[in-house]
Amino acid sequence: MWFRSFIPFFVQVLLFLNTFIVSLSLRRRDYESSDIDIFVFIKICVWFSTFLFCMFFFNKWKKSLFQNNNLFLLLLFCFMAISCFYAPSFNYSSGAFFSIVTIFGLLFFSAIYIEEELIVRSIFAAVTLFSFISLIFYFAYPEVSRMKVWEGGEMSISNRISGIAGNANILGFTSAFGLLMALFFKKYWHHFYFYVFLAIHLSVLILSQSRTSMVALILSLIMGFLVNLNTAKLSILLTLITLSLGAVLLVDIDYMLRALSRSGDAVEITSGTGRIFLWNEVIYIINQRPWTGWGYASSSFIMPEFSYVIGYSPLQAHNLLLQILFFVGYIGLFLFLIFYFLEFYMAYKNGDKFKVAGLFFIFFGGIAESSVFTGVANMATLAFAAIVALNYKHKSYPHLL
Repeated sequence: MWFRSFIPFFVQVLLFLNTFIVSLSLRRRDYESSDIDIFVFIKICVWFSTFLFCMFFFNKWKKSLFQNNNLFLLLLFCFMAISCFYAPSFNYSSGAFFSIVTIFGLLFFSAIYIEEELIVRSIFAAVTLFSFISLIFYFAYPEVSRMKVWEGGEMSISNRISGIAGNANILGFTSAFGLLMALFFKKYWHHFYFYVFLAIHLSVLILSQSRTSMVALILSLIMGFLVNLNTAKLSILLTLITLSLGAVLLVDIDYMLRALSRSGDAVEITSGTGRIFLWNEVIYIINQRPWTGWGYASSSFIMPEFSYVIGYSPLQAHNLLLQILFFVGYIGLFLFLIFYFLEFYMAYKNGDKFKVAGLFFIFFGGIAESSVFTGVANMATLAFAAIVALNYKHKSYPHLL
């Protein structure tokens, strides 16, 4: 039919829109509020439209999803769906889970219908525009695009960029993912634009002061470099390790930690900006329901009830593995880890540097943030979906169907 010729174009539009809006937020409201505002409404409309579009052509792309290596991902999603029924708010949990399924469905659909270059260009264009607008807002509208912090009992505007993401760490992750894509898919960019893209994303990443994203990017690039390890790469790796050990021995560690901290206090780094104390209490809550968890997207409802233990009311665990444990317990974590290591094994076996680096980027980025499964889909969700779905049409994995 005539409209089928427009499907690749519609897929690219949906990729661009979903990438751009997934972390879009300029709202300023109460910390624990989950009310629907204009940005949430836009996301719901885009996700609902995307879901209908993907389901209409499900028979065309289901082979991209039903592969043996995706079995544990499908089982994880099934268990997450079941967990919505015992979560504190079924409506919120099911809505959040719907956003996750929609993002993954779109990426698996795209992997069948359009070429790798079109997928990469669509996602990268949205990520770059997102970072560029955030950079403009940082200077033009500092009151809405810079992170607010408590100082001396008062709210003040810091110098950390939050842009149109509403959060400095989310924006830092977005720009770091943009850098990862720019470097591994350099062949798709003109030389001049490549350096412009690097400048935009690097500027945003530095201004975000998101140390987790910075470290995750560096380590993931190293892991990608080590794919197809040879003597030359091994020599470089050993040299870097030697220099790092020498730096640790020669540099005043306490001085270095103070320099890396935002407050000038080394404890900020050694405590993970307070996350270590939070993780101890999160583990205490997880142990109340260790096997099945509290239900998907439940932390924003459950954790405030334990504020007397934690000392304040966080909405997430600030760690990918702990967040999964919180939502779906040991059963869900087991399914996720099996899927993750299978993906890594296949990526390494196929010599796919981007997938290897991307999987490490998600893992390292999830050490201090909840990353992929915070609740409602975010940039980490889309990045992870892109990493596991990209290039499936070029592989010869066996299918479940």
